[in-house]
Amino acid sequence: MSSLAKQLKQLQIPGSLPSTATAKASKKASLLFDSKEAADIDNETVFSIGLNGLEELKVIEPAFSTFDNSLFGDTSKSLERALQSKDVNEKLDKHIAKFLQYLSPYFLLKPAHKVLEWLIRRYQIHVHNVDTLVTCILPYHETNLFSRVLQLLSIKDPSSKWNWLRPVQKASSPLSKTAFLQHCVSDPGFFSLICEMVKEGIKLEIPPSSLRVLFTFYTSTVVGVLDMLPKVTERFINQLLPYLLEGLKSALPEMVASSYMITAQLCSKCNMEETLVKSLTDSICKNLKPRITIEGLSCLTYICQSQGVKKLSKR
Repeated sequence: MSSLAKQLKQLQIPGSLPSTATAKASKKASLLFDSKEAADIDNETVFSIGLNGLEELKVIEPAFSTFDNSLFGDTSKSLERALQSKDVNEKLDKHIAKFLQYLSPYFLLKPAHKVLEWLIRRYQIHVHNVDTLVTCILPYHETNLFSRVLQLLSIKDPSSKWNWLRPVQKASSPLSKTAFLQHCVSDPGFFSLICEMVKEGIKLEIPPSSLRVLFTFYTSTVVGVLDMLPKVTERFINQLLPYLLEGLKSALPEMVASSYMITAQLCSKCNMEETLVKSLTDSICKNLKPRITIEGLSCLTYICQSQGVKKLSKR
């Protein structure tokens, strides 16, 4: 090797010798395209794809128009996160978090993939908004699309909240229901996150019908965890109870029905203290909904039968 070549190798001058930096530059993170193919697609084209996806989503749910001038405005095409102030980036993160909450019920639809392509390209949400992105796609953890998004995330660091998904990421496979529930059982913080997803989702100004995916995910998760637990501990009940009582009082019949199912499963797994039984029965009696009165009465009957309640207290 010549003296000049040796010097170039030591300096690793871009363009003179292959380097990790130049190799990465030839690729771009993408949901719709192969990483090398994505590198040949300019930002303007990706913006057009994202904008088209947004227009399609607005036909399904007009509330998406909220993001016309923020995440999908013309000024966004020139925005570089690295050059923005902390305040600007924090505001941007809030917009992205809200958008991903809106998007979650529609994640399996093609328009959702188009808007995500723009958010990945322009805002690098797979780097800067990992928590909100994973939360958005968690209800679909058994799908190949979940696996596809997971491939884009950097979760190698053991301190990452999502490092436990690393084996799934390496395998390029969906996350099985069993593995998901086992993590809910072993990590109380993660289980609380699932419960909080519903609480936050209800606050969104979108039709309850759009939240059905979230309600179904929440119900199947909690019921599944209860079924998997060898014993329902007092600690677990204390963790679940605030969400359960709030659900029984909800103005949304779908949320109330979900809470009925969880209550019934809880009753089948343990003998509860009298004060807890009273709290549950009082909440059900005081918040019966016309559309689901039969379901409410059925839940009350099951509580009484499983917990040996002979008489309900007067309201």
